[in-house]
Formats: sequence, structure tokens, C-alpha cells
Amino acid sequence: MKVMVIGSGLMGPAAAYNALLDPEVEQVTLADMRVDQLERAQAKLARIADISKLCIRQVDLNDRRAAAAAIAAADVVVAALPNRVIPLGLEAAAVARRPWVDLSRPTRDEIERLGAMMAQAGVPVVWGCGLEPGLTEIMARYLAEKLDQ
Repeated sequence: MKVMVIGSGLMGPAAAYNALLDPEVEQVTLADMRVDQLERAQAKLARIADISKLCIRQVDLNDRRAAAAAIAAADVVVAALPNRVIPLGLEAAAVARRPWVDLSRPTRDEIERLGAMMAQAGVPVVWGCGLEPGLTEIMARYLAEKLDQ
């Protein structure tokens, strides 16, 4: 499996690290529009993991055609993007017809439209798989189940 992680800030390198450790993943592409940030992330990952499966790639989501072409080279996309940028990535993923796993989620006013767009393209999308949203909801449910009322 080929995984593309878009966003090389705080969460993207962590997602790339997890993918690098998975024996079923043959390639991890860490993508961002900022080359300097990609290089810092690559250096950080090199200190803690075998990066022989890692590629870094500059991708500007504002260029939908180029972004869709880059995404099409992967089997799945893991997004670690700011909320305001998520729609650009989802539009490119819809064109490329690649599944999207988001560590965050789009803004409330965008989520319905974007979800419908992905459904129409036949592309699965999973929102909120990061720390917040994501882990906090899992922990809240766990704690709620421990209550007797």
C-alpha cells in the first residue's frame, strides 16, 4: 500500500511515522507546500525511524490538477491540514478518486457539501481521526460507559 500524508507540521510527521512502521505499507509520501518544513520533518523522522520507504514531495493544493495527480499516485491519503485548507485537499482527492482519512475535519459550514462531493465521486472519507477530534471522543465515550447513570 502507498500512503500519502499531506501536511508536515505537527501531526503529519507522526502519521508518517506510524505508516513507516507498518509492514504492509510499501511507500510513504509526506507532502506539503513548504519544502523547508518537509526537510525538517524528514530529518526528524530519520532520527527515529528507517526512512527508506519515505518520499517527500512538494504539493500545492491550490493547484488542483497537480495536487490530484500527486494524490493519484497513492492508495490512501491521510490529511494533517488546517481546517481552512481541507476543502482544497478533498477536491483533489475527489478528482483522483482516493480515500481520505482526516486527522481533523472541515468547518461545520463545509462538511455537508464536502461529504456529498466525496460520496458523489464514490470516495470514502473518514473525519476526525486525530487527537481532537478523535481521541477525545473515544475517551469521552469510554468514561461515559463507566458511569452508572
